[in-house]
Amino acid sequence: MDIWLFGIGYGAEYGTRPGNVDAEVPDPDSGRTGRRAEPMEVLMSLPVRGRSLPSRLRSGAILATAAFLLIKGSAGATARTATPSGVTPTGVTSSTWGWVVARHPATHHYTPSLKDRGNSSGGINTVSRTGVGRYNVTMPGIGAGGGIVHVTPLGAAPHVCIIVEWGGSPDQDVSLRCFTRSGSPADSKFVANYLVVTSGSGGSSGRLGYLWANDETATDYTPDPNYSYNSSGGTNTIHRDGTGRYEVNMPGLTNANHGDVQVTAYGATVACRVVEWAPAAGALNAIVLCRDIAGARVDGRFTVTYMKDLALKGFNGTRSYYLWANQKSTTNYHPDPNFTFSTVGAAPPSIHRAGTGTYVATLPGMKAGGGVQITSYGTGRGRCILTSISTSGPTQHVGVRCFTVAGHLQDARFTLAYAR
Repeated sequence: MDIWLFGIGYGAEYGTRPGNVDAEVPDPDSGRTGRRAEPMEVLMSLPVRGRSLPSRLRSGAILATAAFLLIKGSAGATARTATPSGVTPTGVTSSTWGWVVARHPATHHYTPSLKDRGNSSGGINTVSRTGVGRYNVTMPGIGAGGGIVHVTPLGAAPHVCIIVEWGGSPDQDVSLRCFTRSGSPADSKFVANYLVVTSGSGGSSGRLGYLWANDETATDYTPDPNYSYNSSGGTNTIHRDGTGRYEVNMPGLTNANHGDVQVTAYGATVACRVVEWAPAAGALNAIVLCRDIAGARVDGRFTVTYMKDLALKGFNGTRSYYLWANQKSTTNYHPDPNFTFSTVGAAPPSIHRAGTGTYVATLPGMKAGGGVQITSYGTGRGRCILTSISTSGPTQHVGVRCFTVAGHLQDARFTLAYAR
């Protein structure tokens, strides 16, 4: 039986005001209290299906807003894994992954083409549309407790997509929602990636950490361990450094000034980005900033993944890539090699700026198809989305556009992670 939770979501998209400059220095707003968004006139129906789900939808504090409810996950809740104790689903290995490129936003149910889906168990991923801007991705054979999910909108419009839930066994189900820049539900293309590391490091020298930041108002806490991983064995923690600003700490991940970071908003229509990441006392320290639809800082929940010398497939590191596009106004350049990784010995990647806020990333050695995640970088209020992923030709070209909060193209920096 399905139970339906109704709520008003807090909108969240952000943009950079004229004159603002993305900077790698600490957030100039740090220490000031941000404004919480006004409730949007958006009704969200969140199905809680009759299966074992992460605690974020089975428990939480309920806040009354007009005649509706906004469901907020409880940091103190105990997660229940989606897999029975002592049982590992077929297809779940030390690094289990799945991805899908959803190119048919108005179709009720479909199977993406071979170049638009991947599954470490060999399962055939599918996509279902359950309402306007509401989607469920099913990845057969890789259902496991925990793991991490990232989502990025794909297309010409400056949409925002967020994670609603993930879980299930033996299949991994990922639910998400997409919205216009003003916060109204909207059908949208998107890319979704799932990764769970269940044991070991596969003999890799790479470093990996991920977590689900499940309490947006706690000053200091340890995220739910079922949704947190650190390849060094350290315990990940989060410190809230003012409204909407979080310090993610992953002990033991050395050389943390390199690598890649991906961030996705969870549960409400906020948009979160990475401000910077750097080593701090033998740990990775990544700053995550969340903003509302008007561009003001707002507390939010999110997922974050740090990768060094591996990518979105974990320690099963074939056909993977990442880069940091750090020169927003340069016409043609090769990204900093310290923040670039490829599983093949090919030429370095390149970034071409085709016009204001419009970029093409070329990934030598990576063929057509694959899933891509984009995360906006810096303290600005704008955001970046995917516009294209090549499905033909010998080399992968990824299109990216960056927008202001008003929907105008704007030069910006971003991180990119690819897996096929």
